[in-house]
Amino acid sequence: MKLLFISTFLDSPIHCNRAPYNEQLIDRLSEDMDIQVIRPISWIDWLSYITNRRHKKKSIPRKKSILTSYPILFYIPYLGTRINGFLYFLSIFILSFNKVRNADALYVSWLYPDGYAVMLLAQLFKKPYMVQALGSDINELLYNSATKRRVLSVVKNANAVSVVSQDLKNKLIAQGVIEAKISVIYTGIEVSSFYPIEKNIAEQNLGISNKKRILFVGNLKRAKGINDLLVAAGKLYEKRQDFELCIAGSGPEKAFVDQYIKQYPSLIKYLGVVDHHKLHMWINAASCVCLPSYSEGVPNVLLEAMVCETNIVSTRVGGIPEVIANSDTYLIEAGDTLGLIDSLSSMLDKESFVTKPKSIITSYKHMANLVKNKLLTL
Repeated sequence: MKLLFISTFLDSPIHCNRAPYNEQLIDRLSEDMDIQVIRPISWIDWLSYITNRRHKKKSIPRKKSILTSYPILFYIPYLGTRINGFLYFLSIFILSFNKVRNADALYVSWLYPDGYAVMLLAQLFKKPYMVQALGSDINELLYNSATKRRVLSVVKNANAVSVVSQDLKNKLIAQGVIEAKISVIYTGIEVSSFYPIEKNIAEQNLGISNKKRILFVGNLKRAKGINDLLVAAGKLYEKRQDFELCIAGSGPEKAFVDQYIKQYPSLIKYLGVVDHHKLHMWINAASCVCLPSYSEGVPNVLLEAMVCETNIVSTRVGGIPEVIANSDTYLIEAGDTLGLIDSLSSMLDKESFVTKPKSIITSYKHMANLVKNKLLTL
């Protein structure tokens, strides 16, 4: 099968750790399919890269045999939301002309604007397409007046839709999407990279001291609960000083993180963007992984933490309760700062692994097989 994968949710020459799950997925799909990739890069990112001399080129773990193109993506920030899907289509049209024409099917990750552009290409060239929804493209864009109609058109016109949780599927069904079209395909993990390691050994490998440790991994934005975590960790630190908070990631709330680092320099360790292949050491060196999100699909980092047998502090949102066996006991409500403080304090003192997975956490190979089977039926 000749497959064309289109998405901005991938690494590029100027993006690192953009979406490790998609990198792993297309690598596995390439074992059984003839796959090509179009990974648009926004004109703003290109401009920032060119003008910032300190910006180093990032390596891409994708197999060299996978032909990848990087067209410039033109869009209008903020005010252009309603037309950015069409601008995306125009940005990739010339480059994708022969690729789409020769493909048996199109596969896109993220509903808007990526999915909207692929929908237009599929309609123009009369090709089937499958779309993958990850979380915020349903939890946020589906309820935004500027994007709702476009998101629904992508889903309803798709030949197949995959979502990463039953919660996301239920939300699409509630909007009138045909249930038979939607498949729940939980994200896999890299089983060769994530496994339990003794905490002291992980700390030695990282060159850090033996200490109780809370780890946050993710986009530094309010929806991920980073602000709540900083407030809770600060208040907890005023009661006990036997732990540190390690933060891995980047995002719009970095300035808020910097404020807390100045206020609590002995508490917070900012790690920057951690290479995904090194992340397992930090997870194993942690007493708990904390992700107090307000909305989610199913966060990969929580799956990775459970495979490493590192406890979790997280919220009862999205698909998170679907993957944790004792979610009623160990998950808290989003925005509950006092509950977050209590859960963090409790997990720092746990000597056993308690936040266990509800079912076997599968590999990327298993995930790719499920996606491949759906693609072959288009």
